[in-house]
Amino acid sequence: MTLTDLRKAYEAKEGVIIMDAVATVASVMVNCDTPPTEFPGGWVKKMLSHQPMGQVDVASLKLYQSEEQRTGGTIRVDKLSERLQEKKPGNVCMAIHLYRNPHLIPEEWKQYYGVVFTGSTLLADDGFSYVPCLYWGVGAWYFGGFRLDRELDAGSRAVCSGE
Repeated sequence: MTLTDLRKAYEAKEGVIIMDAVATVASVMVNCDTPPTEFPGGWVKKMLSHQPMGQVDVASLKLYQSEEQRTGGTIRVDKLSERLQEKKPGNVCMAIHLYRNPHLIPEEWKQYYGVVFTGSTLLADDGFSYVPCLYWGVGAWYFGGFRLDRELDAGSRAVCSGE
C-alpha cells in the first residue's frame, strides 16, 4: 500500500489502522497562526501579510487549481491569492513545517512545478513580493517563492486546508 493509498483510505475513513511512522503522515497538527521569525534560505527580509489558519491537520491539506489553469491558461499569483482567501489557504507556517518534515509531503505533489502557499506574502531581499512555495528537484524539496506578478499555469497548485 502506498502513501497515496493510505491517505485516500484515511480520508474515506475505510477502517484503516494507522500505526507508528504512518501516523505522522496521517495526522499531524501544525500551529499555523503565529508567523515565523526565521525563514529557510535567508532570502526573506520580512513578512508583508499572514492569514492565520489555526491548528491544521497535515492530512487535511488539498491542492487547488483555478479554472484558468484547468483549461490550459494561466492565473497571476496575486489574483489566485485573492480568490483563495475564503478557502483557508496554506500559509508560510505550513510551508516551513512541510519543508522541515518532507516525509509529510504527499508523493503526488512531486509532479507539480511548484506548490504555492498563498496565505502569506513575503518581501524578498530583491525588493519583490512573493508567496512561499515548495518545489521538488534533484531528489529533494526546496523552499522558495513565486512572485506575485508571476503567471501560474497547469503545472502549479495552491495549498488549502480541507477542514
